[in-house]
Amino acid sequence: MDQTCVKIVIFRARTFSLFLTSLDLCRYHEQHSLPQIYPSLSEKYHFVGRSGNQVNAELLFGKVICLLFGAAWSPPFIDFLTCFKSFYSELQADEAPLEVIYVSFDRTKEEMLELMSTFPESWVSVPHGHNMINYLKLKYSIVVIPKLIVVRDNGSVITDKGVKEVRKRTKRCFTNWYNAANSSLALHD
Repeated sequence: MDQTCVKIVIFRARTFSLFLTSLDLCRYHEQHSLPQIYPSLSEKYHFVGRSGNQVNAELLFGKVICLLFGAAWSPPFIDFLTCFKSFYSELQADEAPLEVIYVSFDRTKEEMLELMSTFPESWVSVPHGHNMINYLKLKYSIVVIPKLIVVRDNGSVITDKGVKEVRKRTKRCFTNWYNAANSSLALHD
């Protein structure tokens, strides 16, 4: 397959270096929605819930999705996590259509699950070690954590500056995300 390209992302945090290699079908990924890229996403794909249970991916459709990239060993991520959990709680009180998917840089599954035990009940994670983690890191060019990428349910980016927006504008930024998601949906209808 000549259209396949290999991308290598190198992430360095203090003494920890994480080298990721993943195949990216360049043009294919740009032209297809998240469910089309992962054909089983809507029916068979499961995320991991806070207690390690499987959660069906159907919870994503029709919502604003926050891809939260981080790791338990990162002090900046832990600092942002406190702020983001408070932000999320305020939005849930208003029943906002928002889902959070944790994309883990944690070294082990146990480390990831321990951190997830502090998350709100509804947050989910890509299973530790799943190839979707590498795909998401490459697709959204993640080189530093914390990183909050806000996307529509088709995977298209609303903002890649979620951390900054949450810290500065609190609930107003969700209104902007929601309006951007809905205006995009209206254009495609």
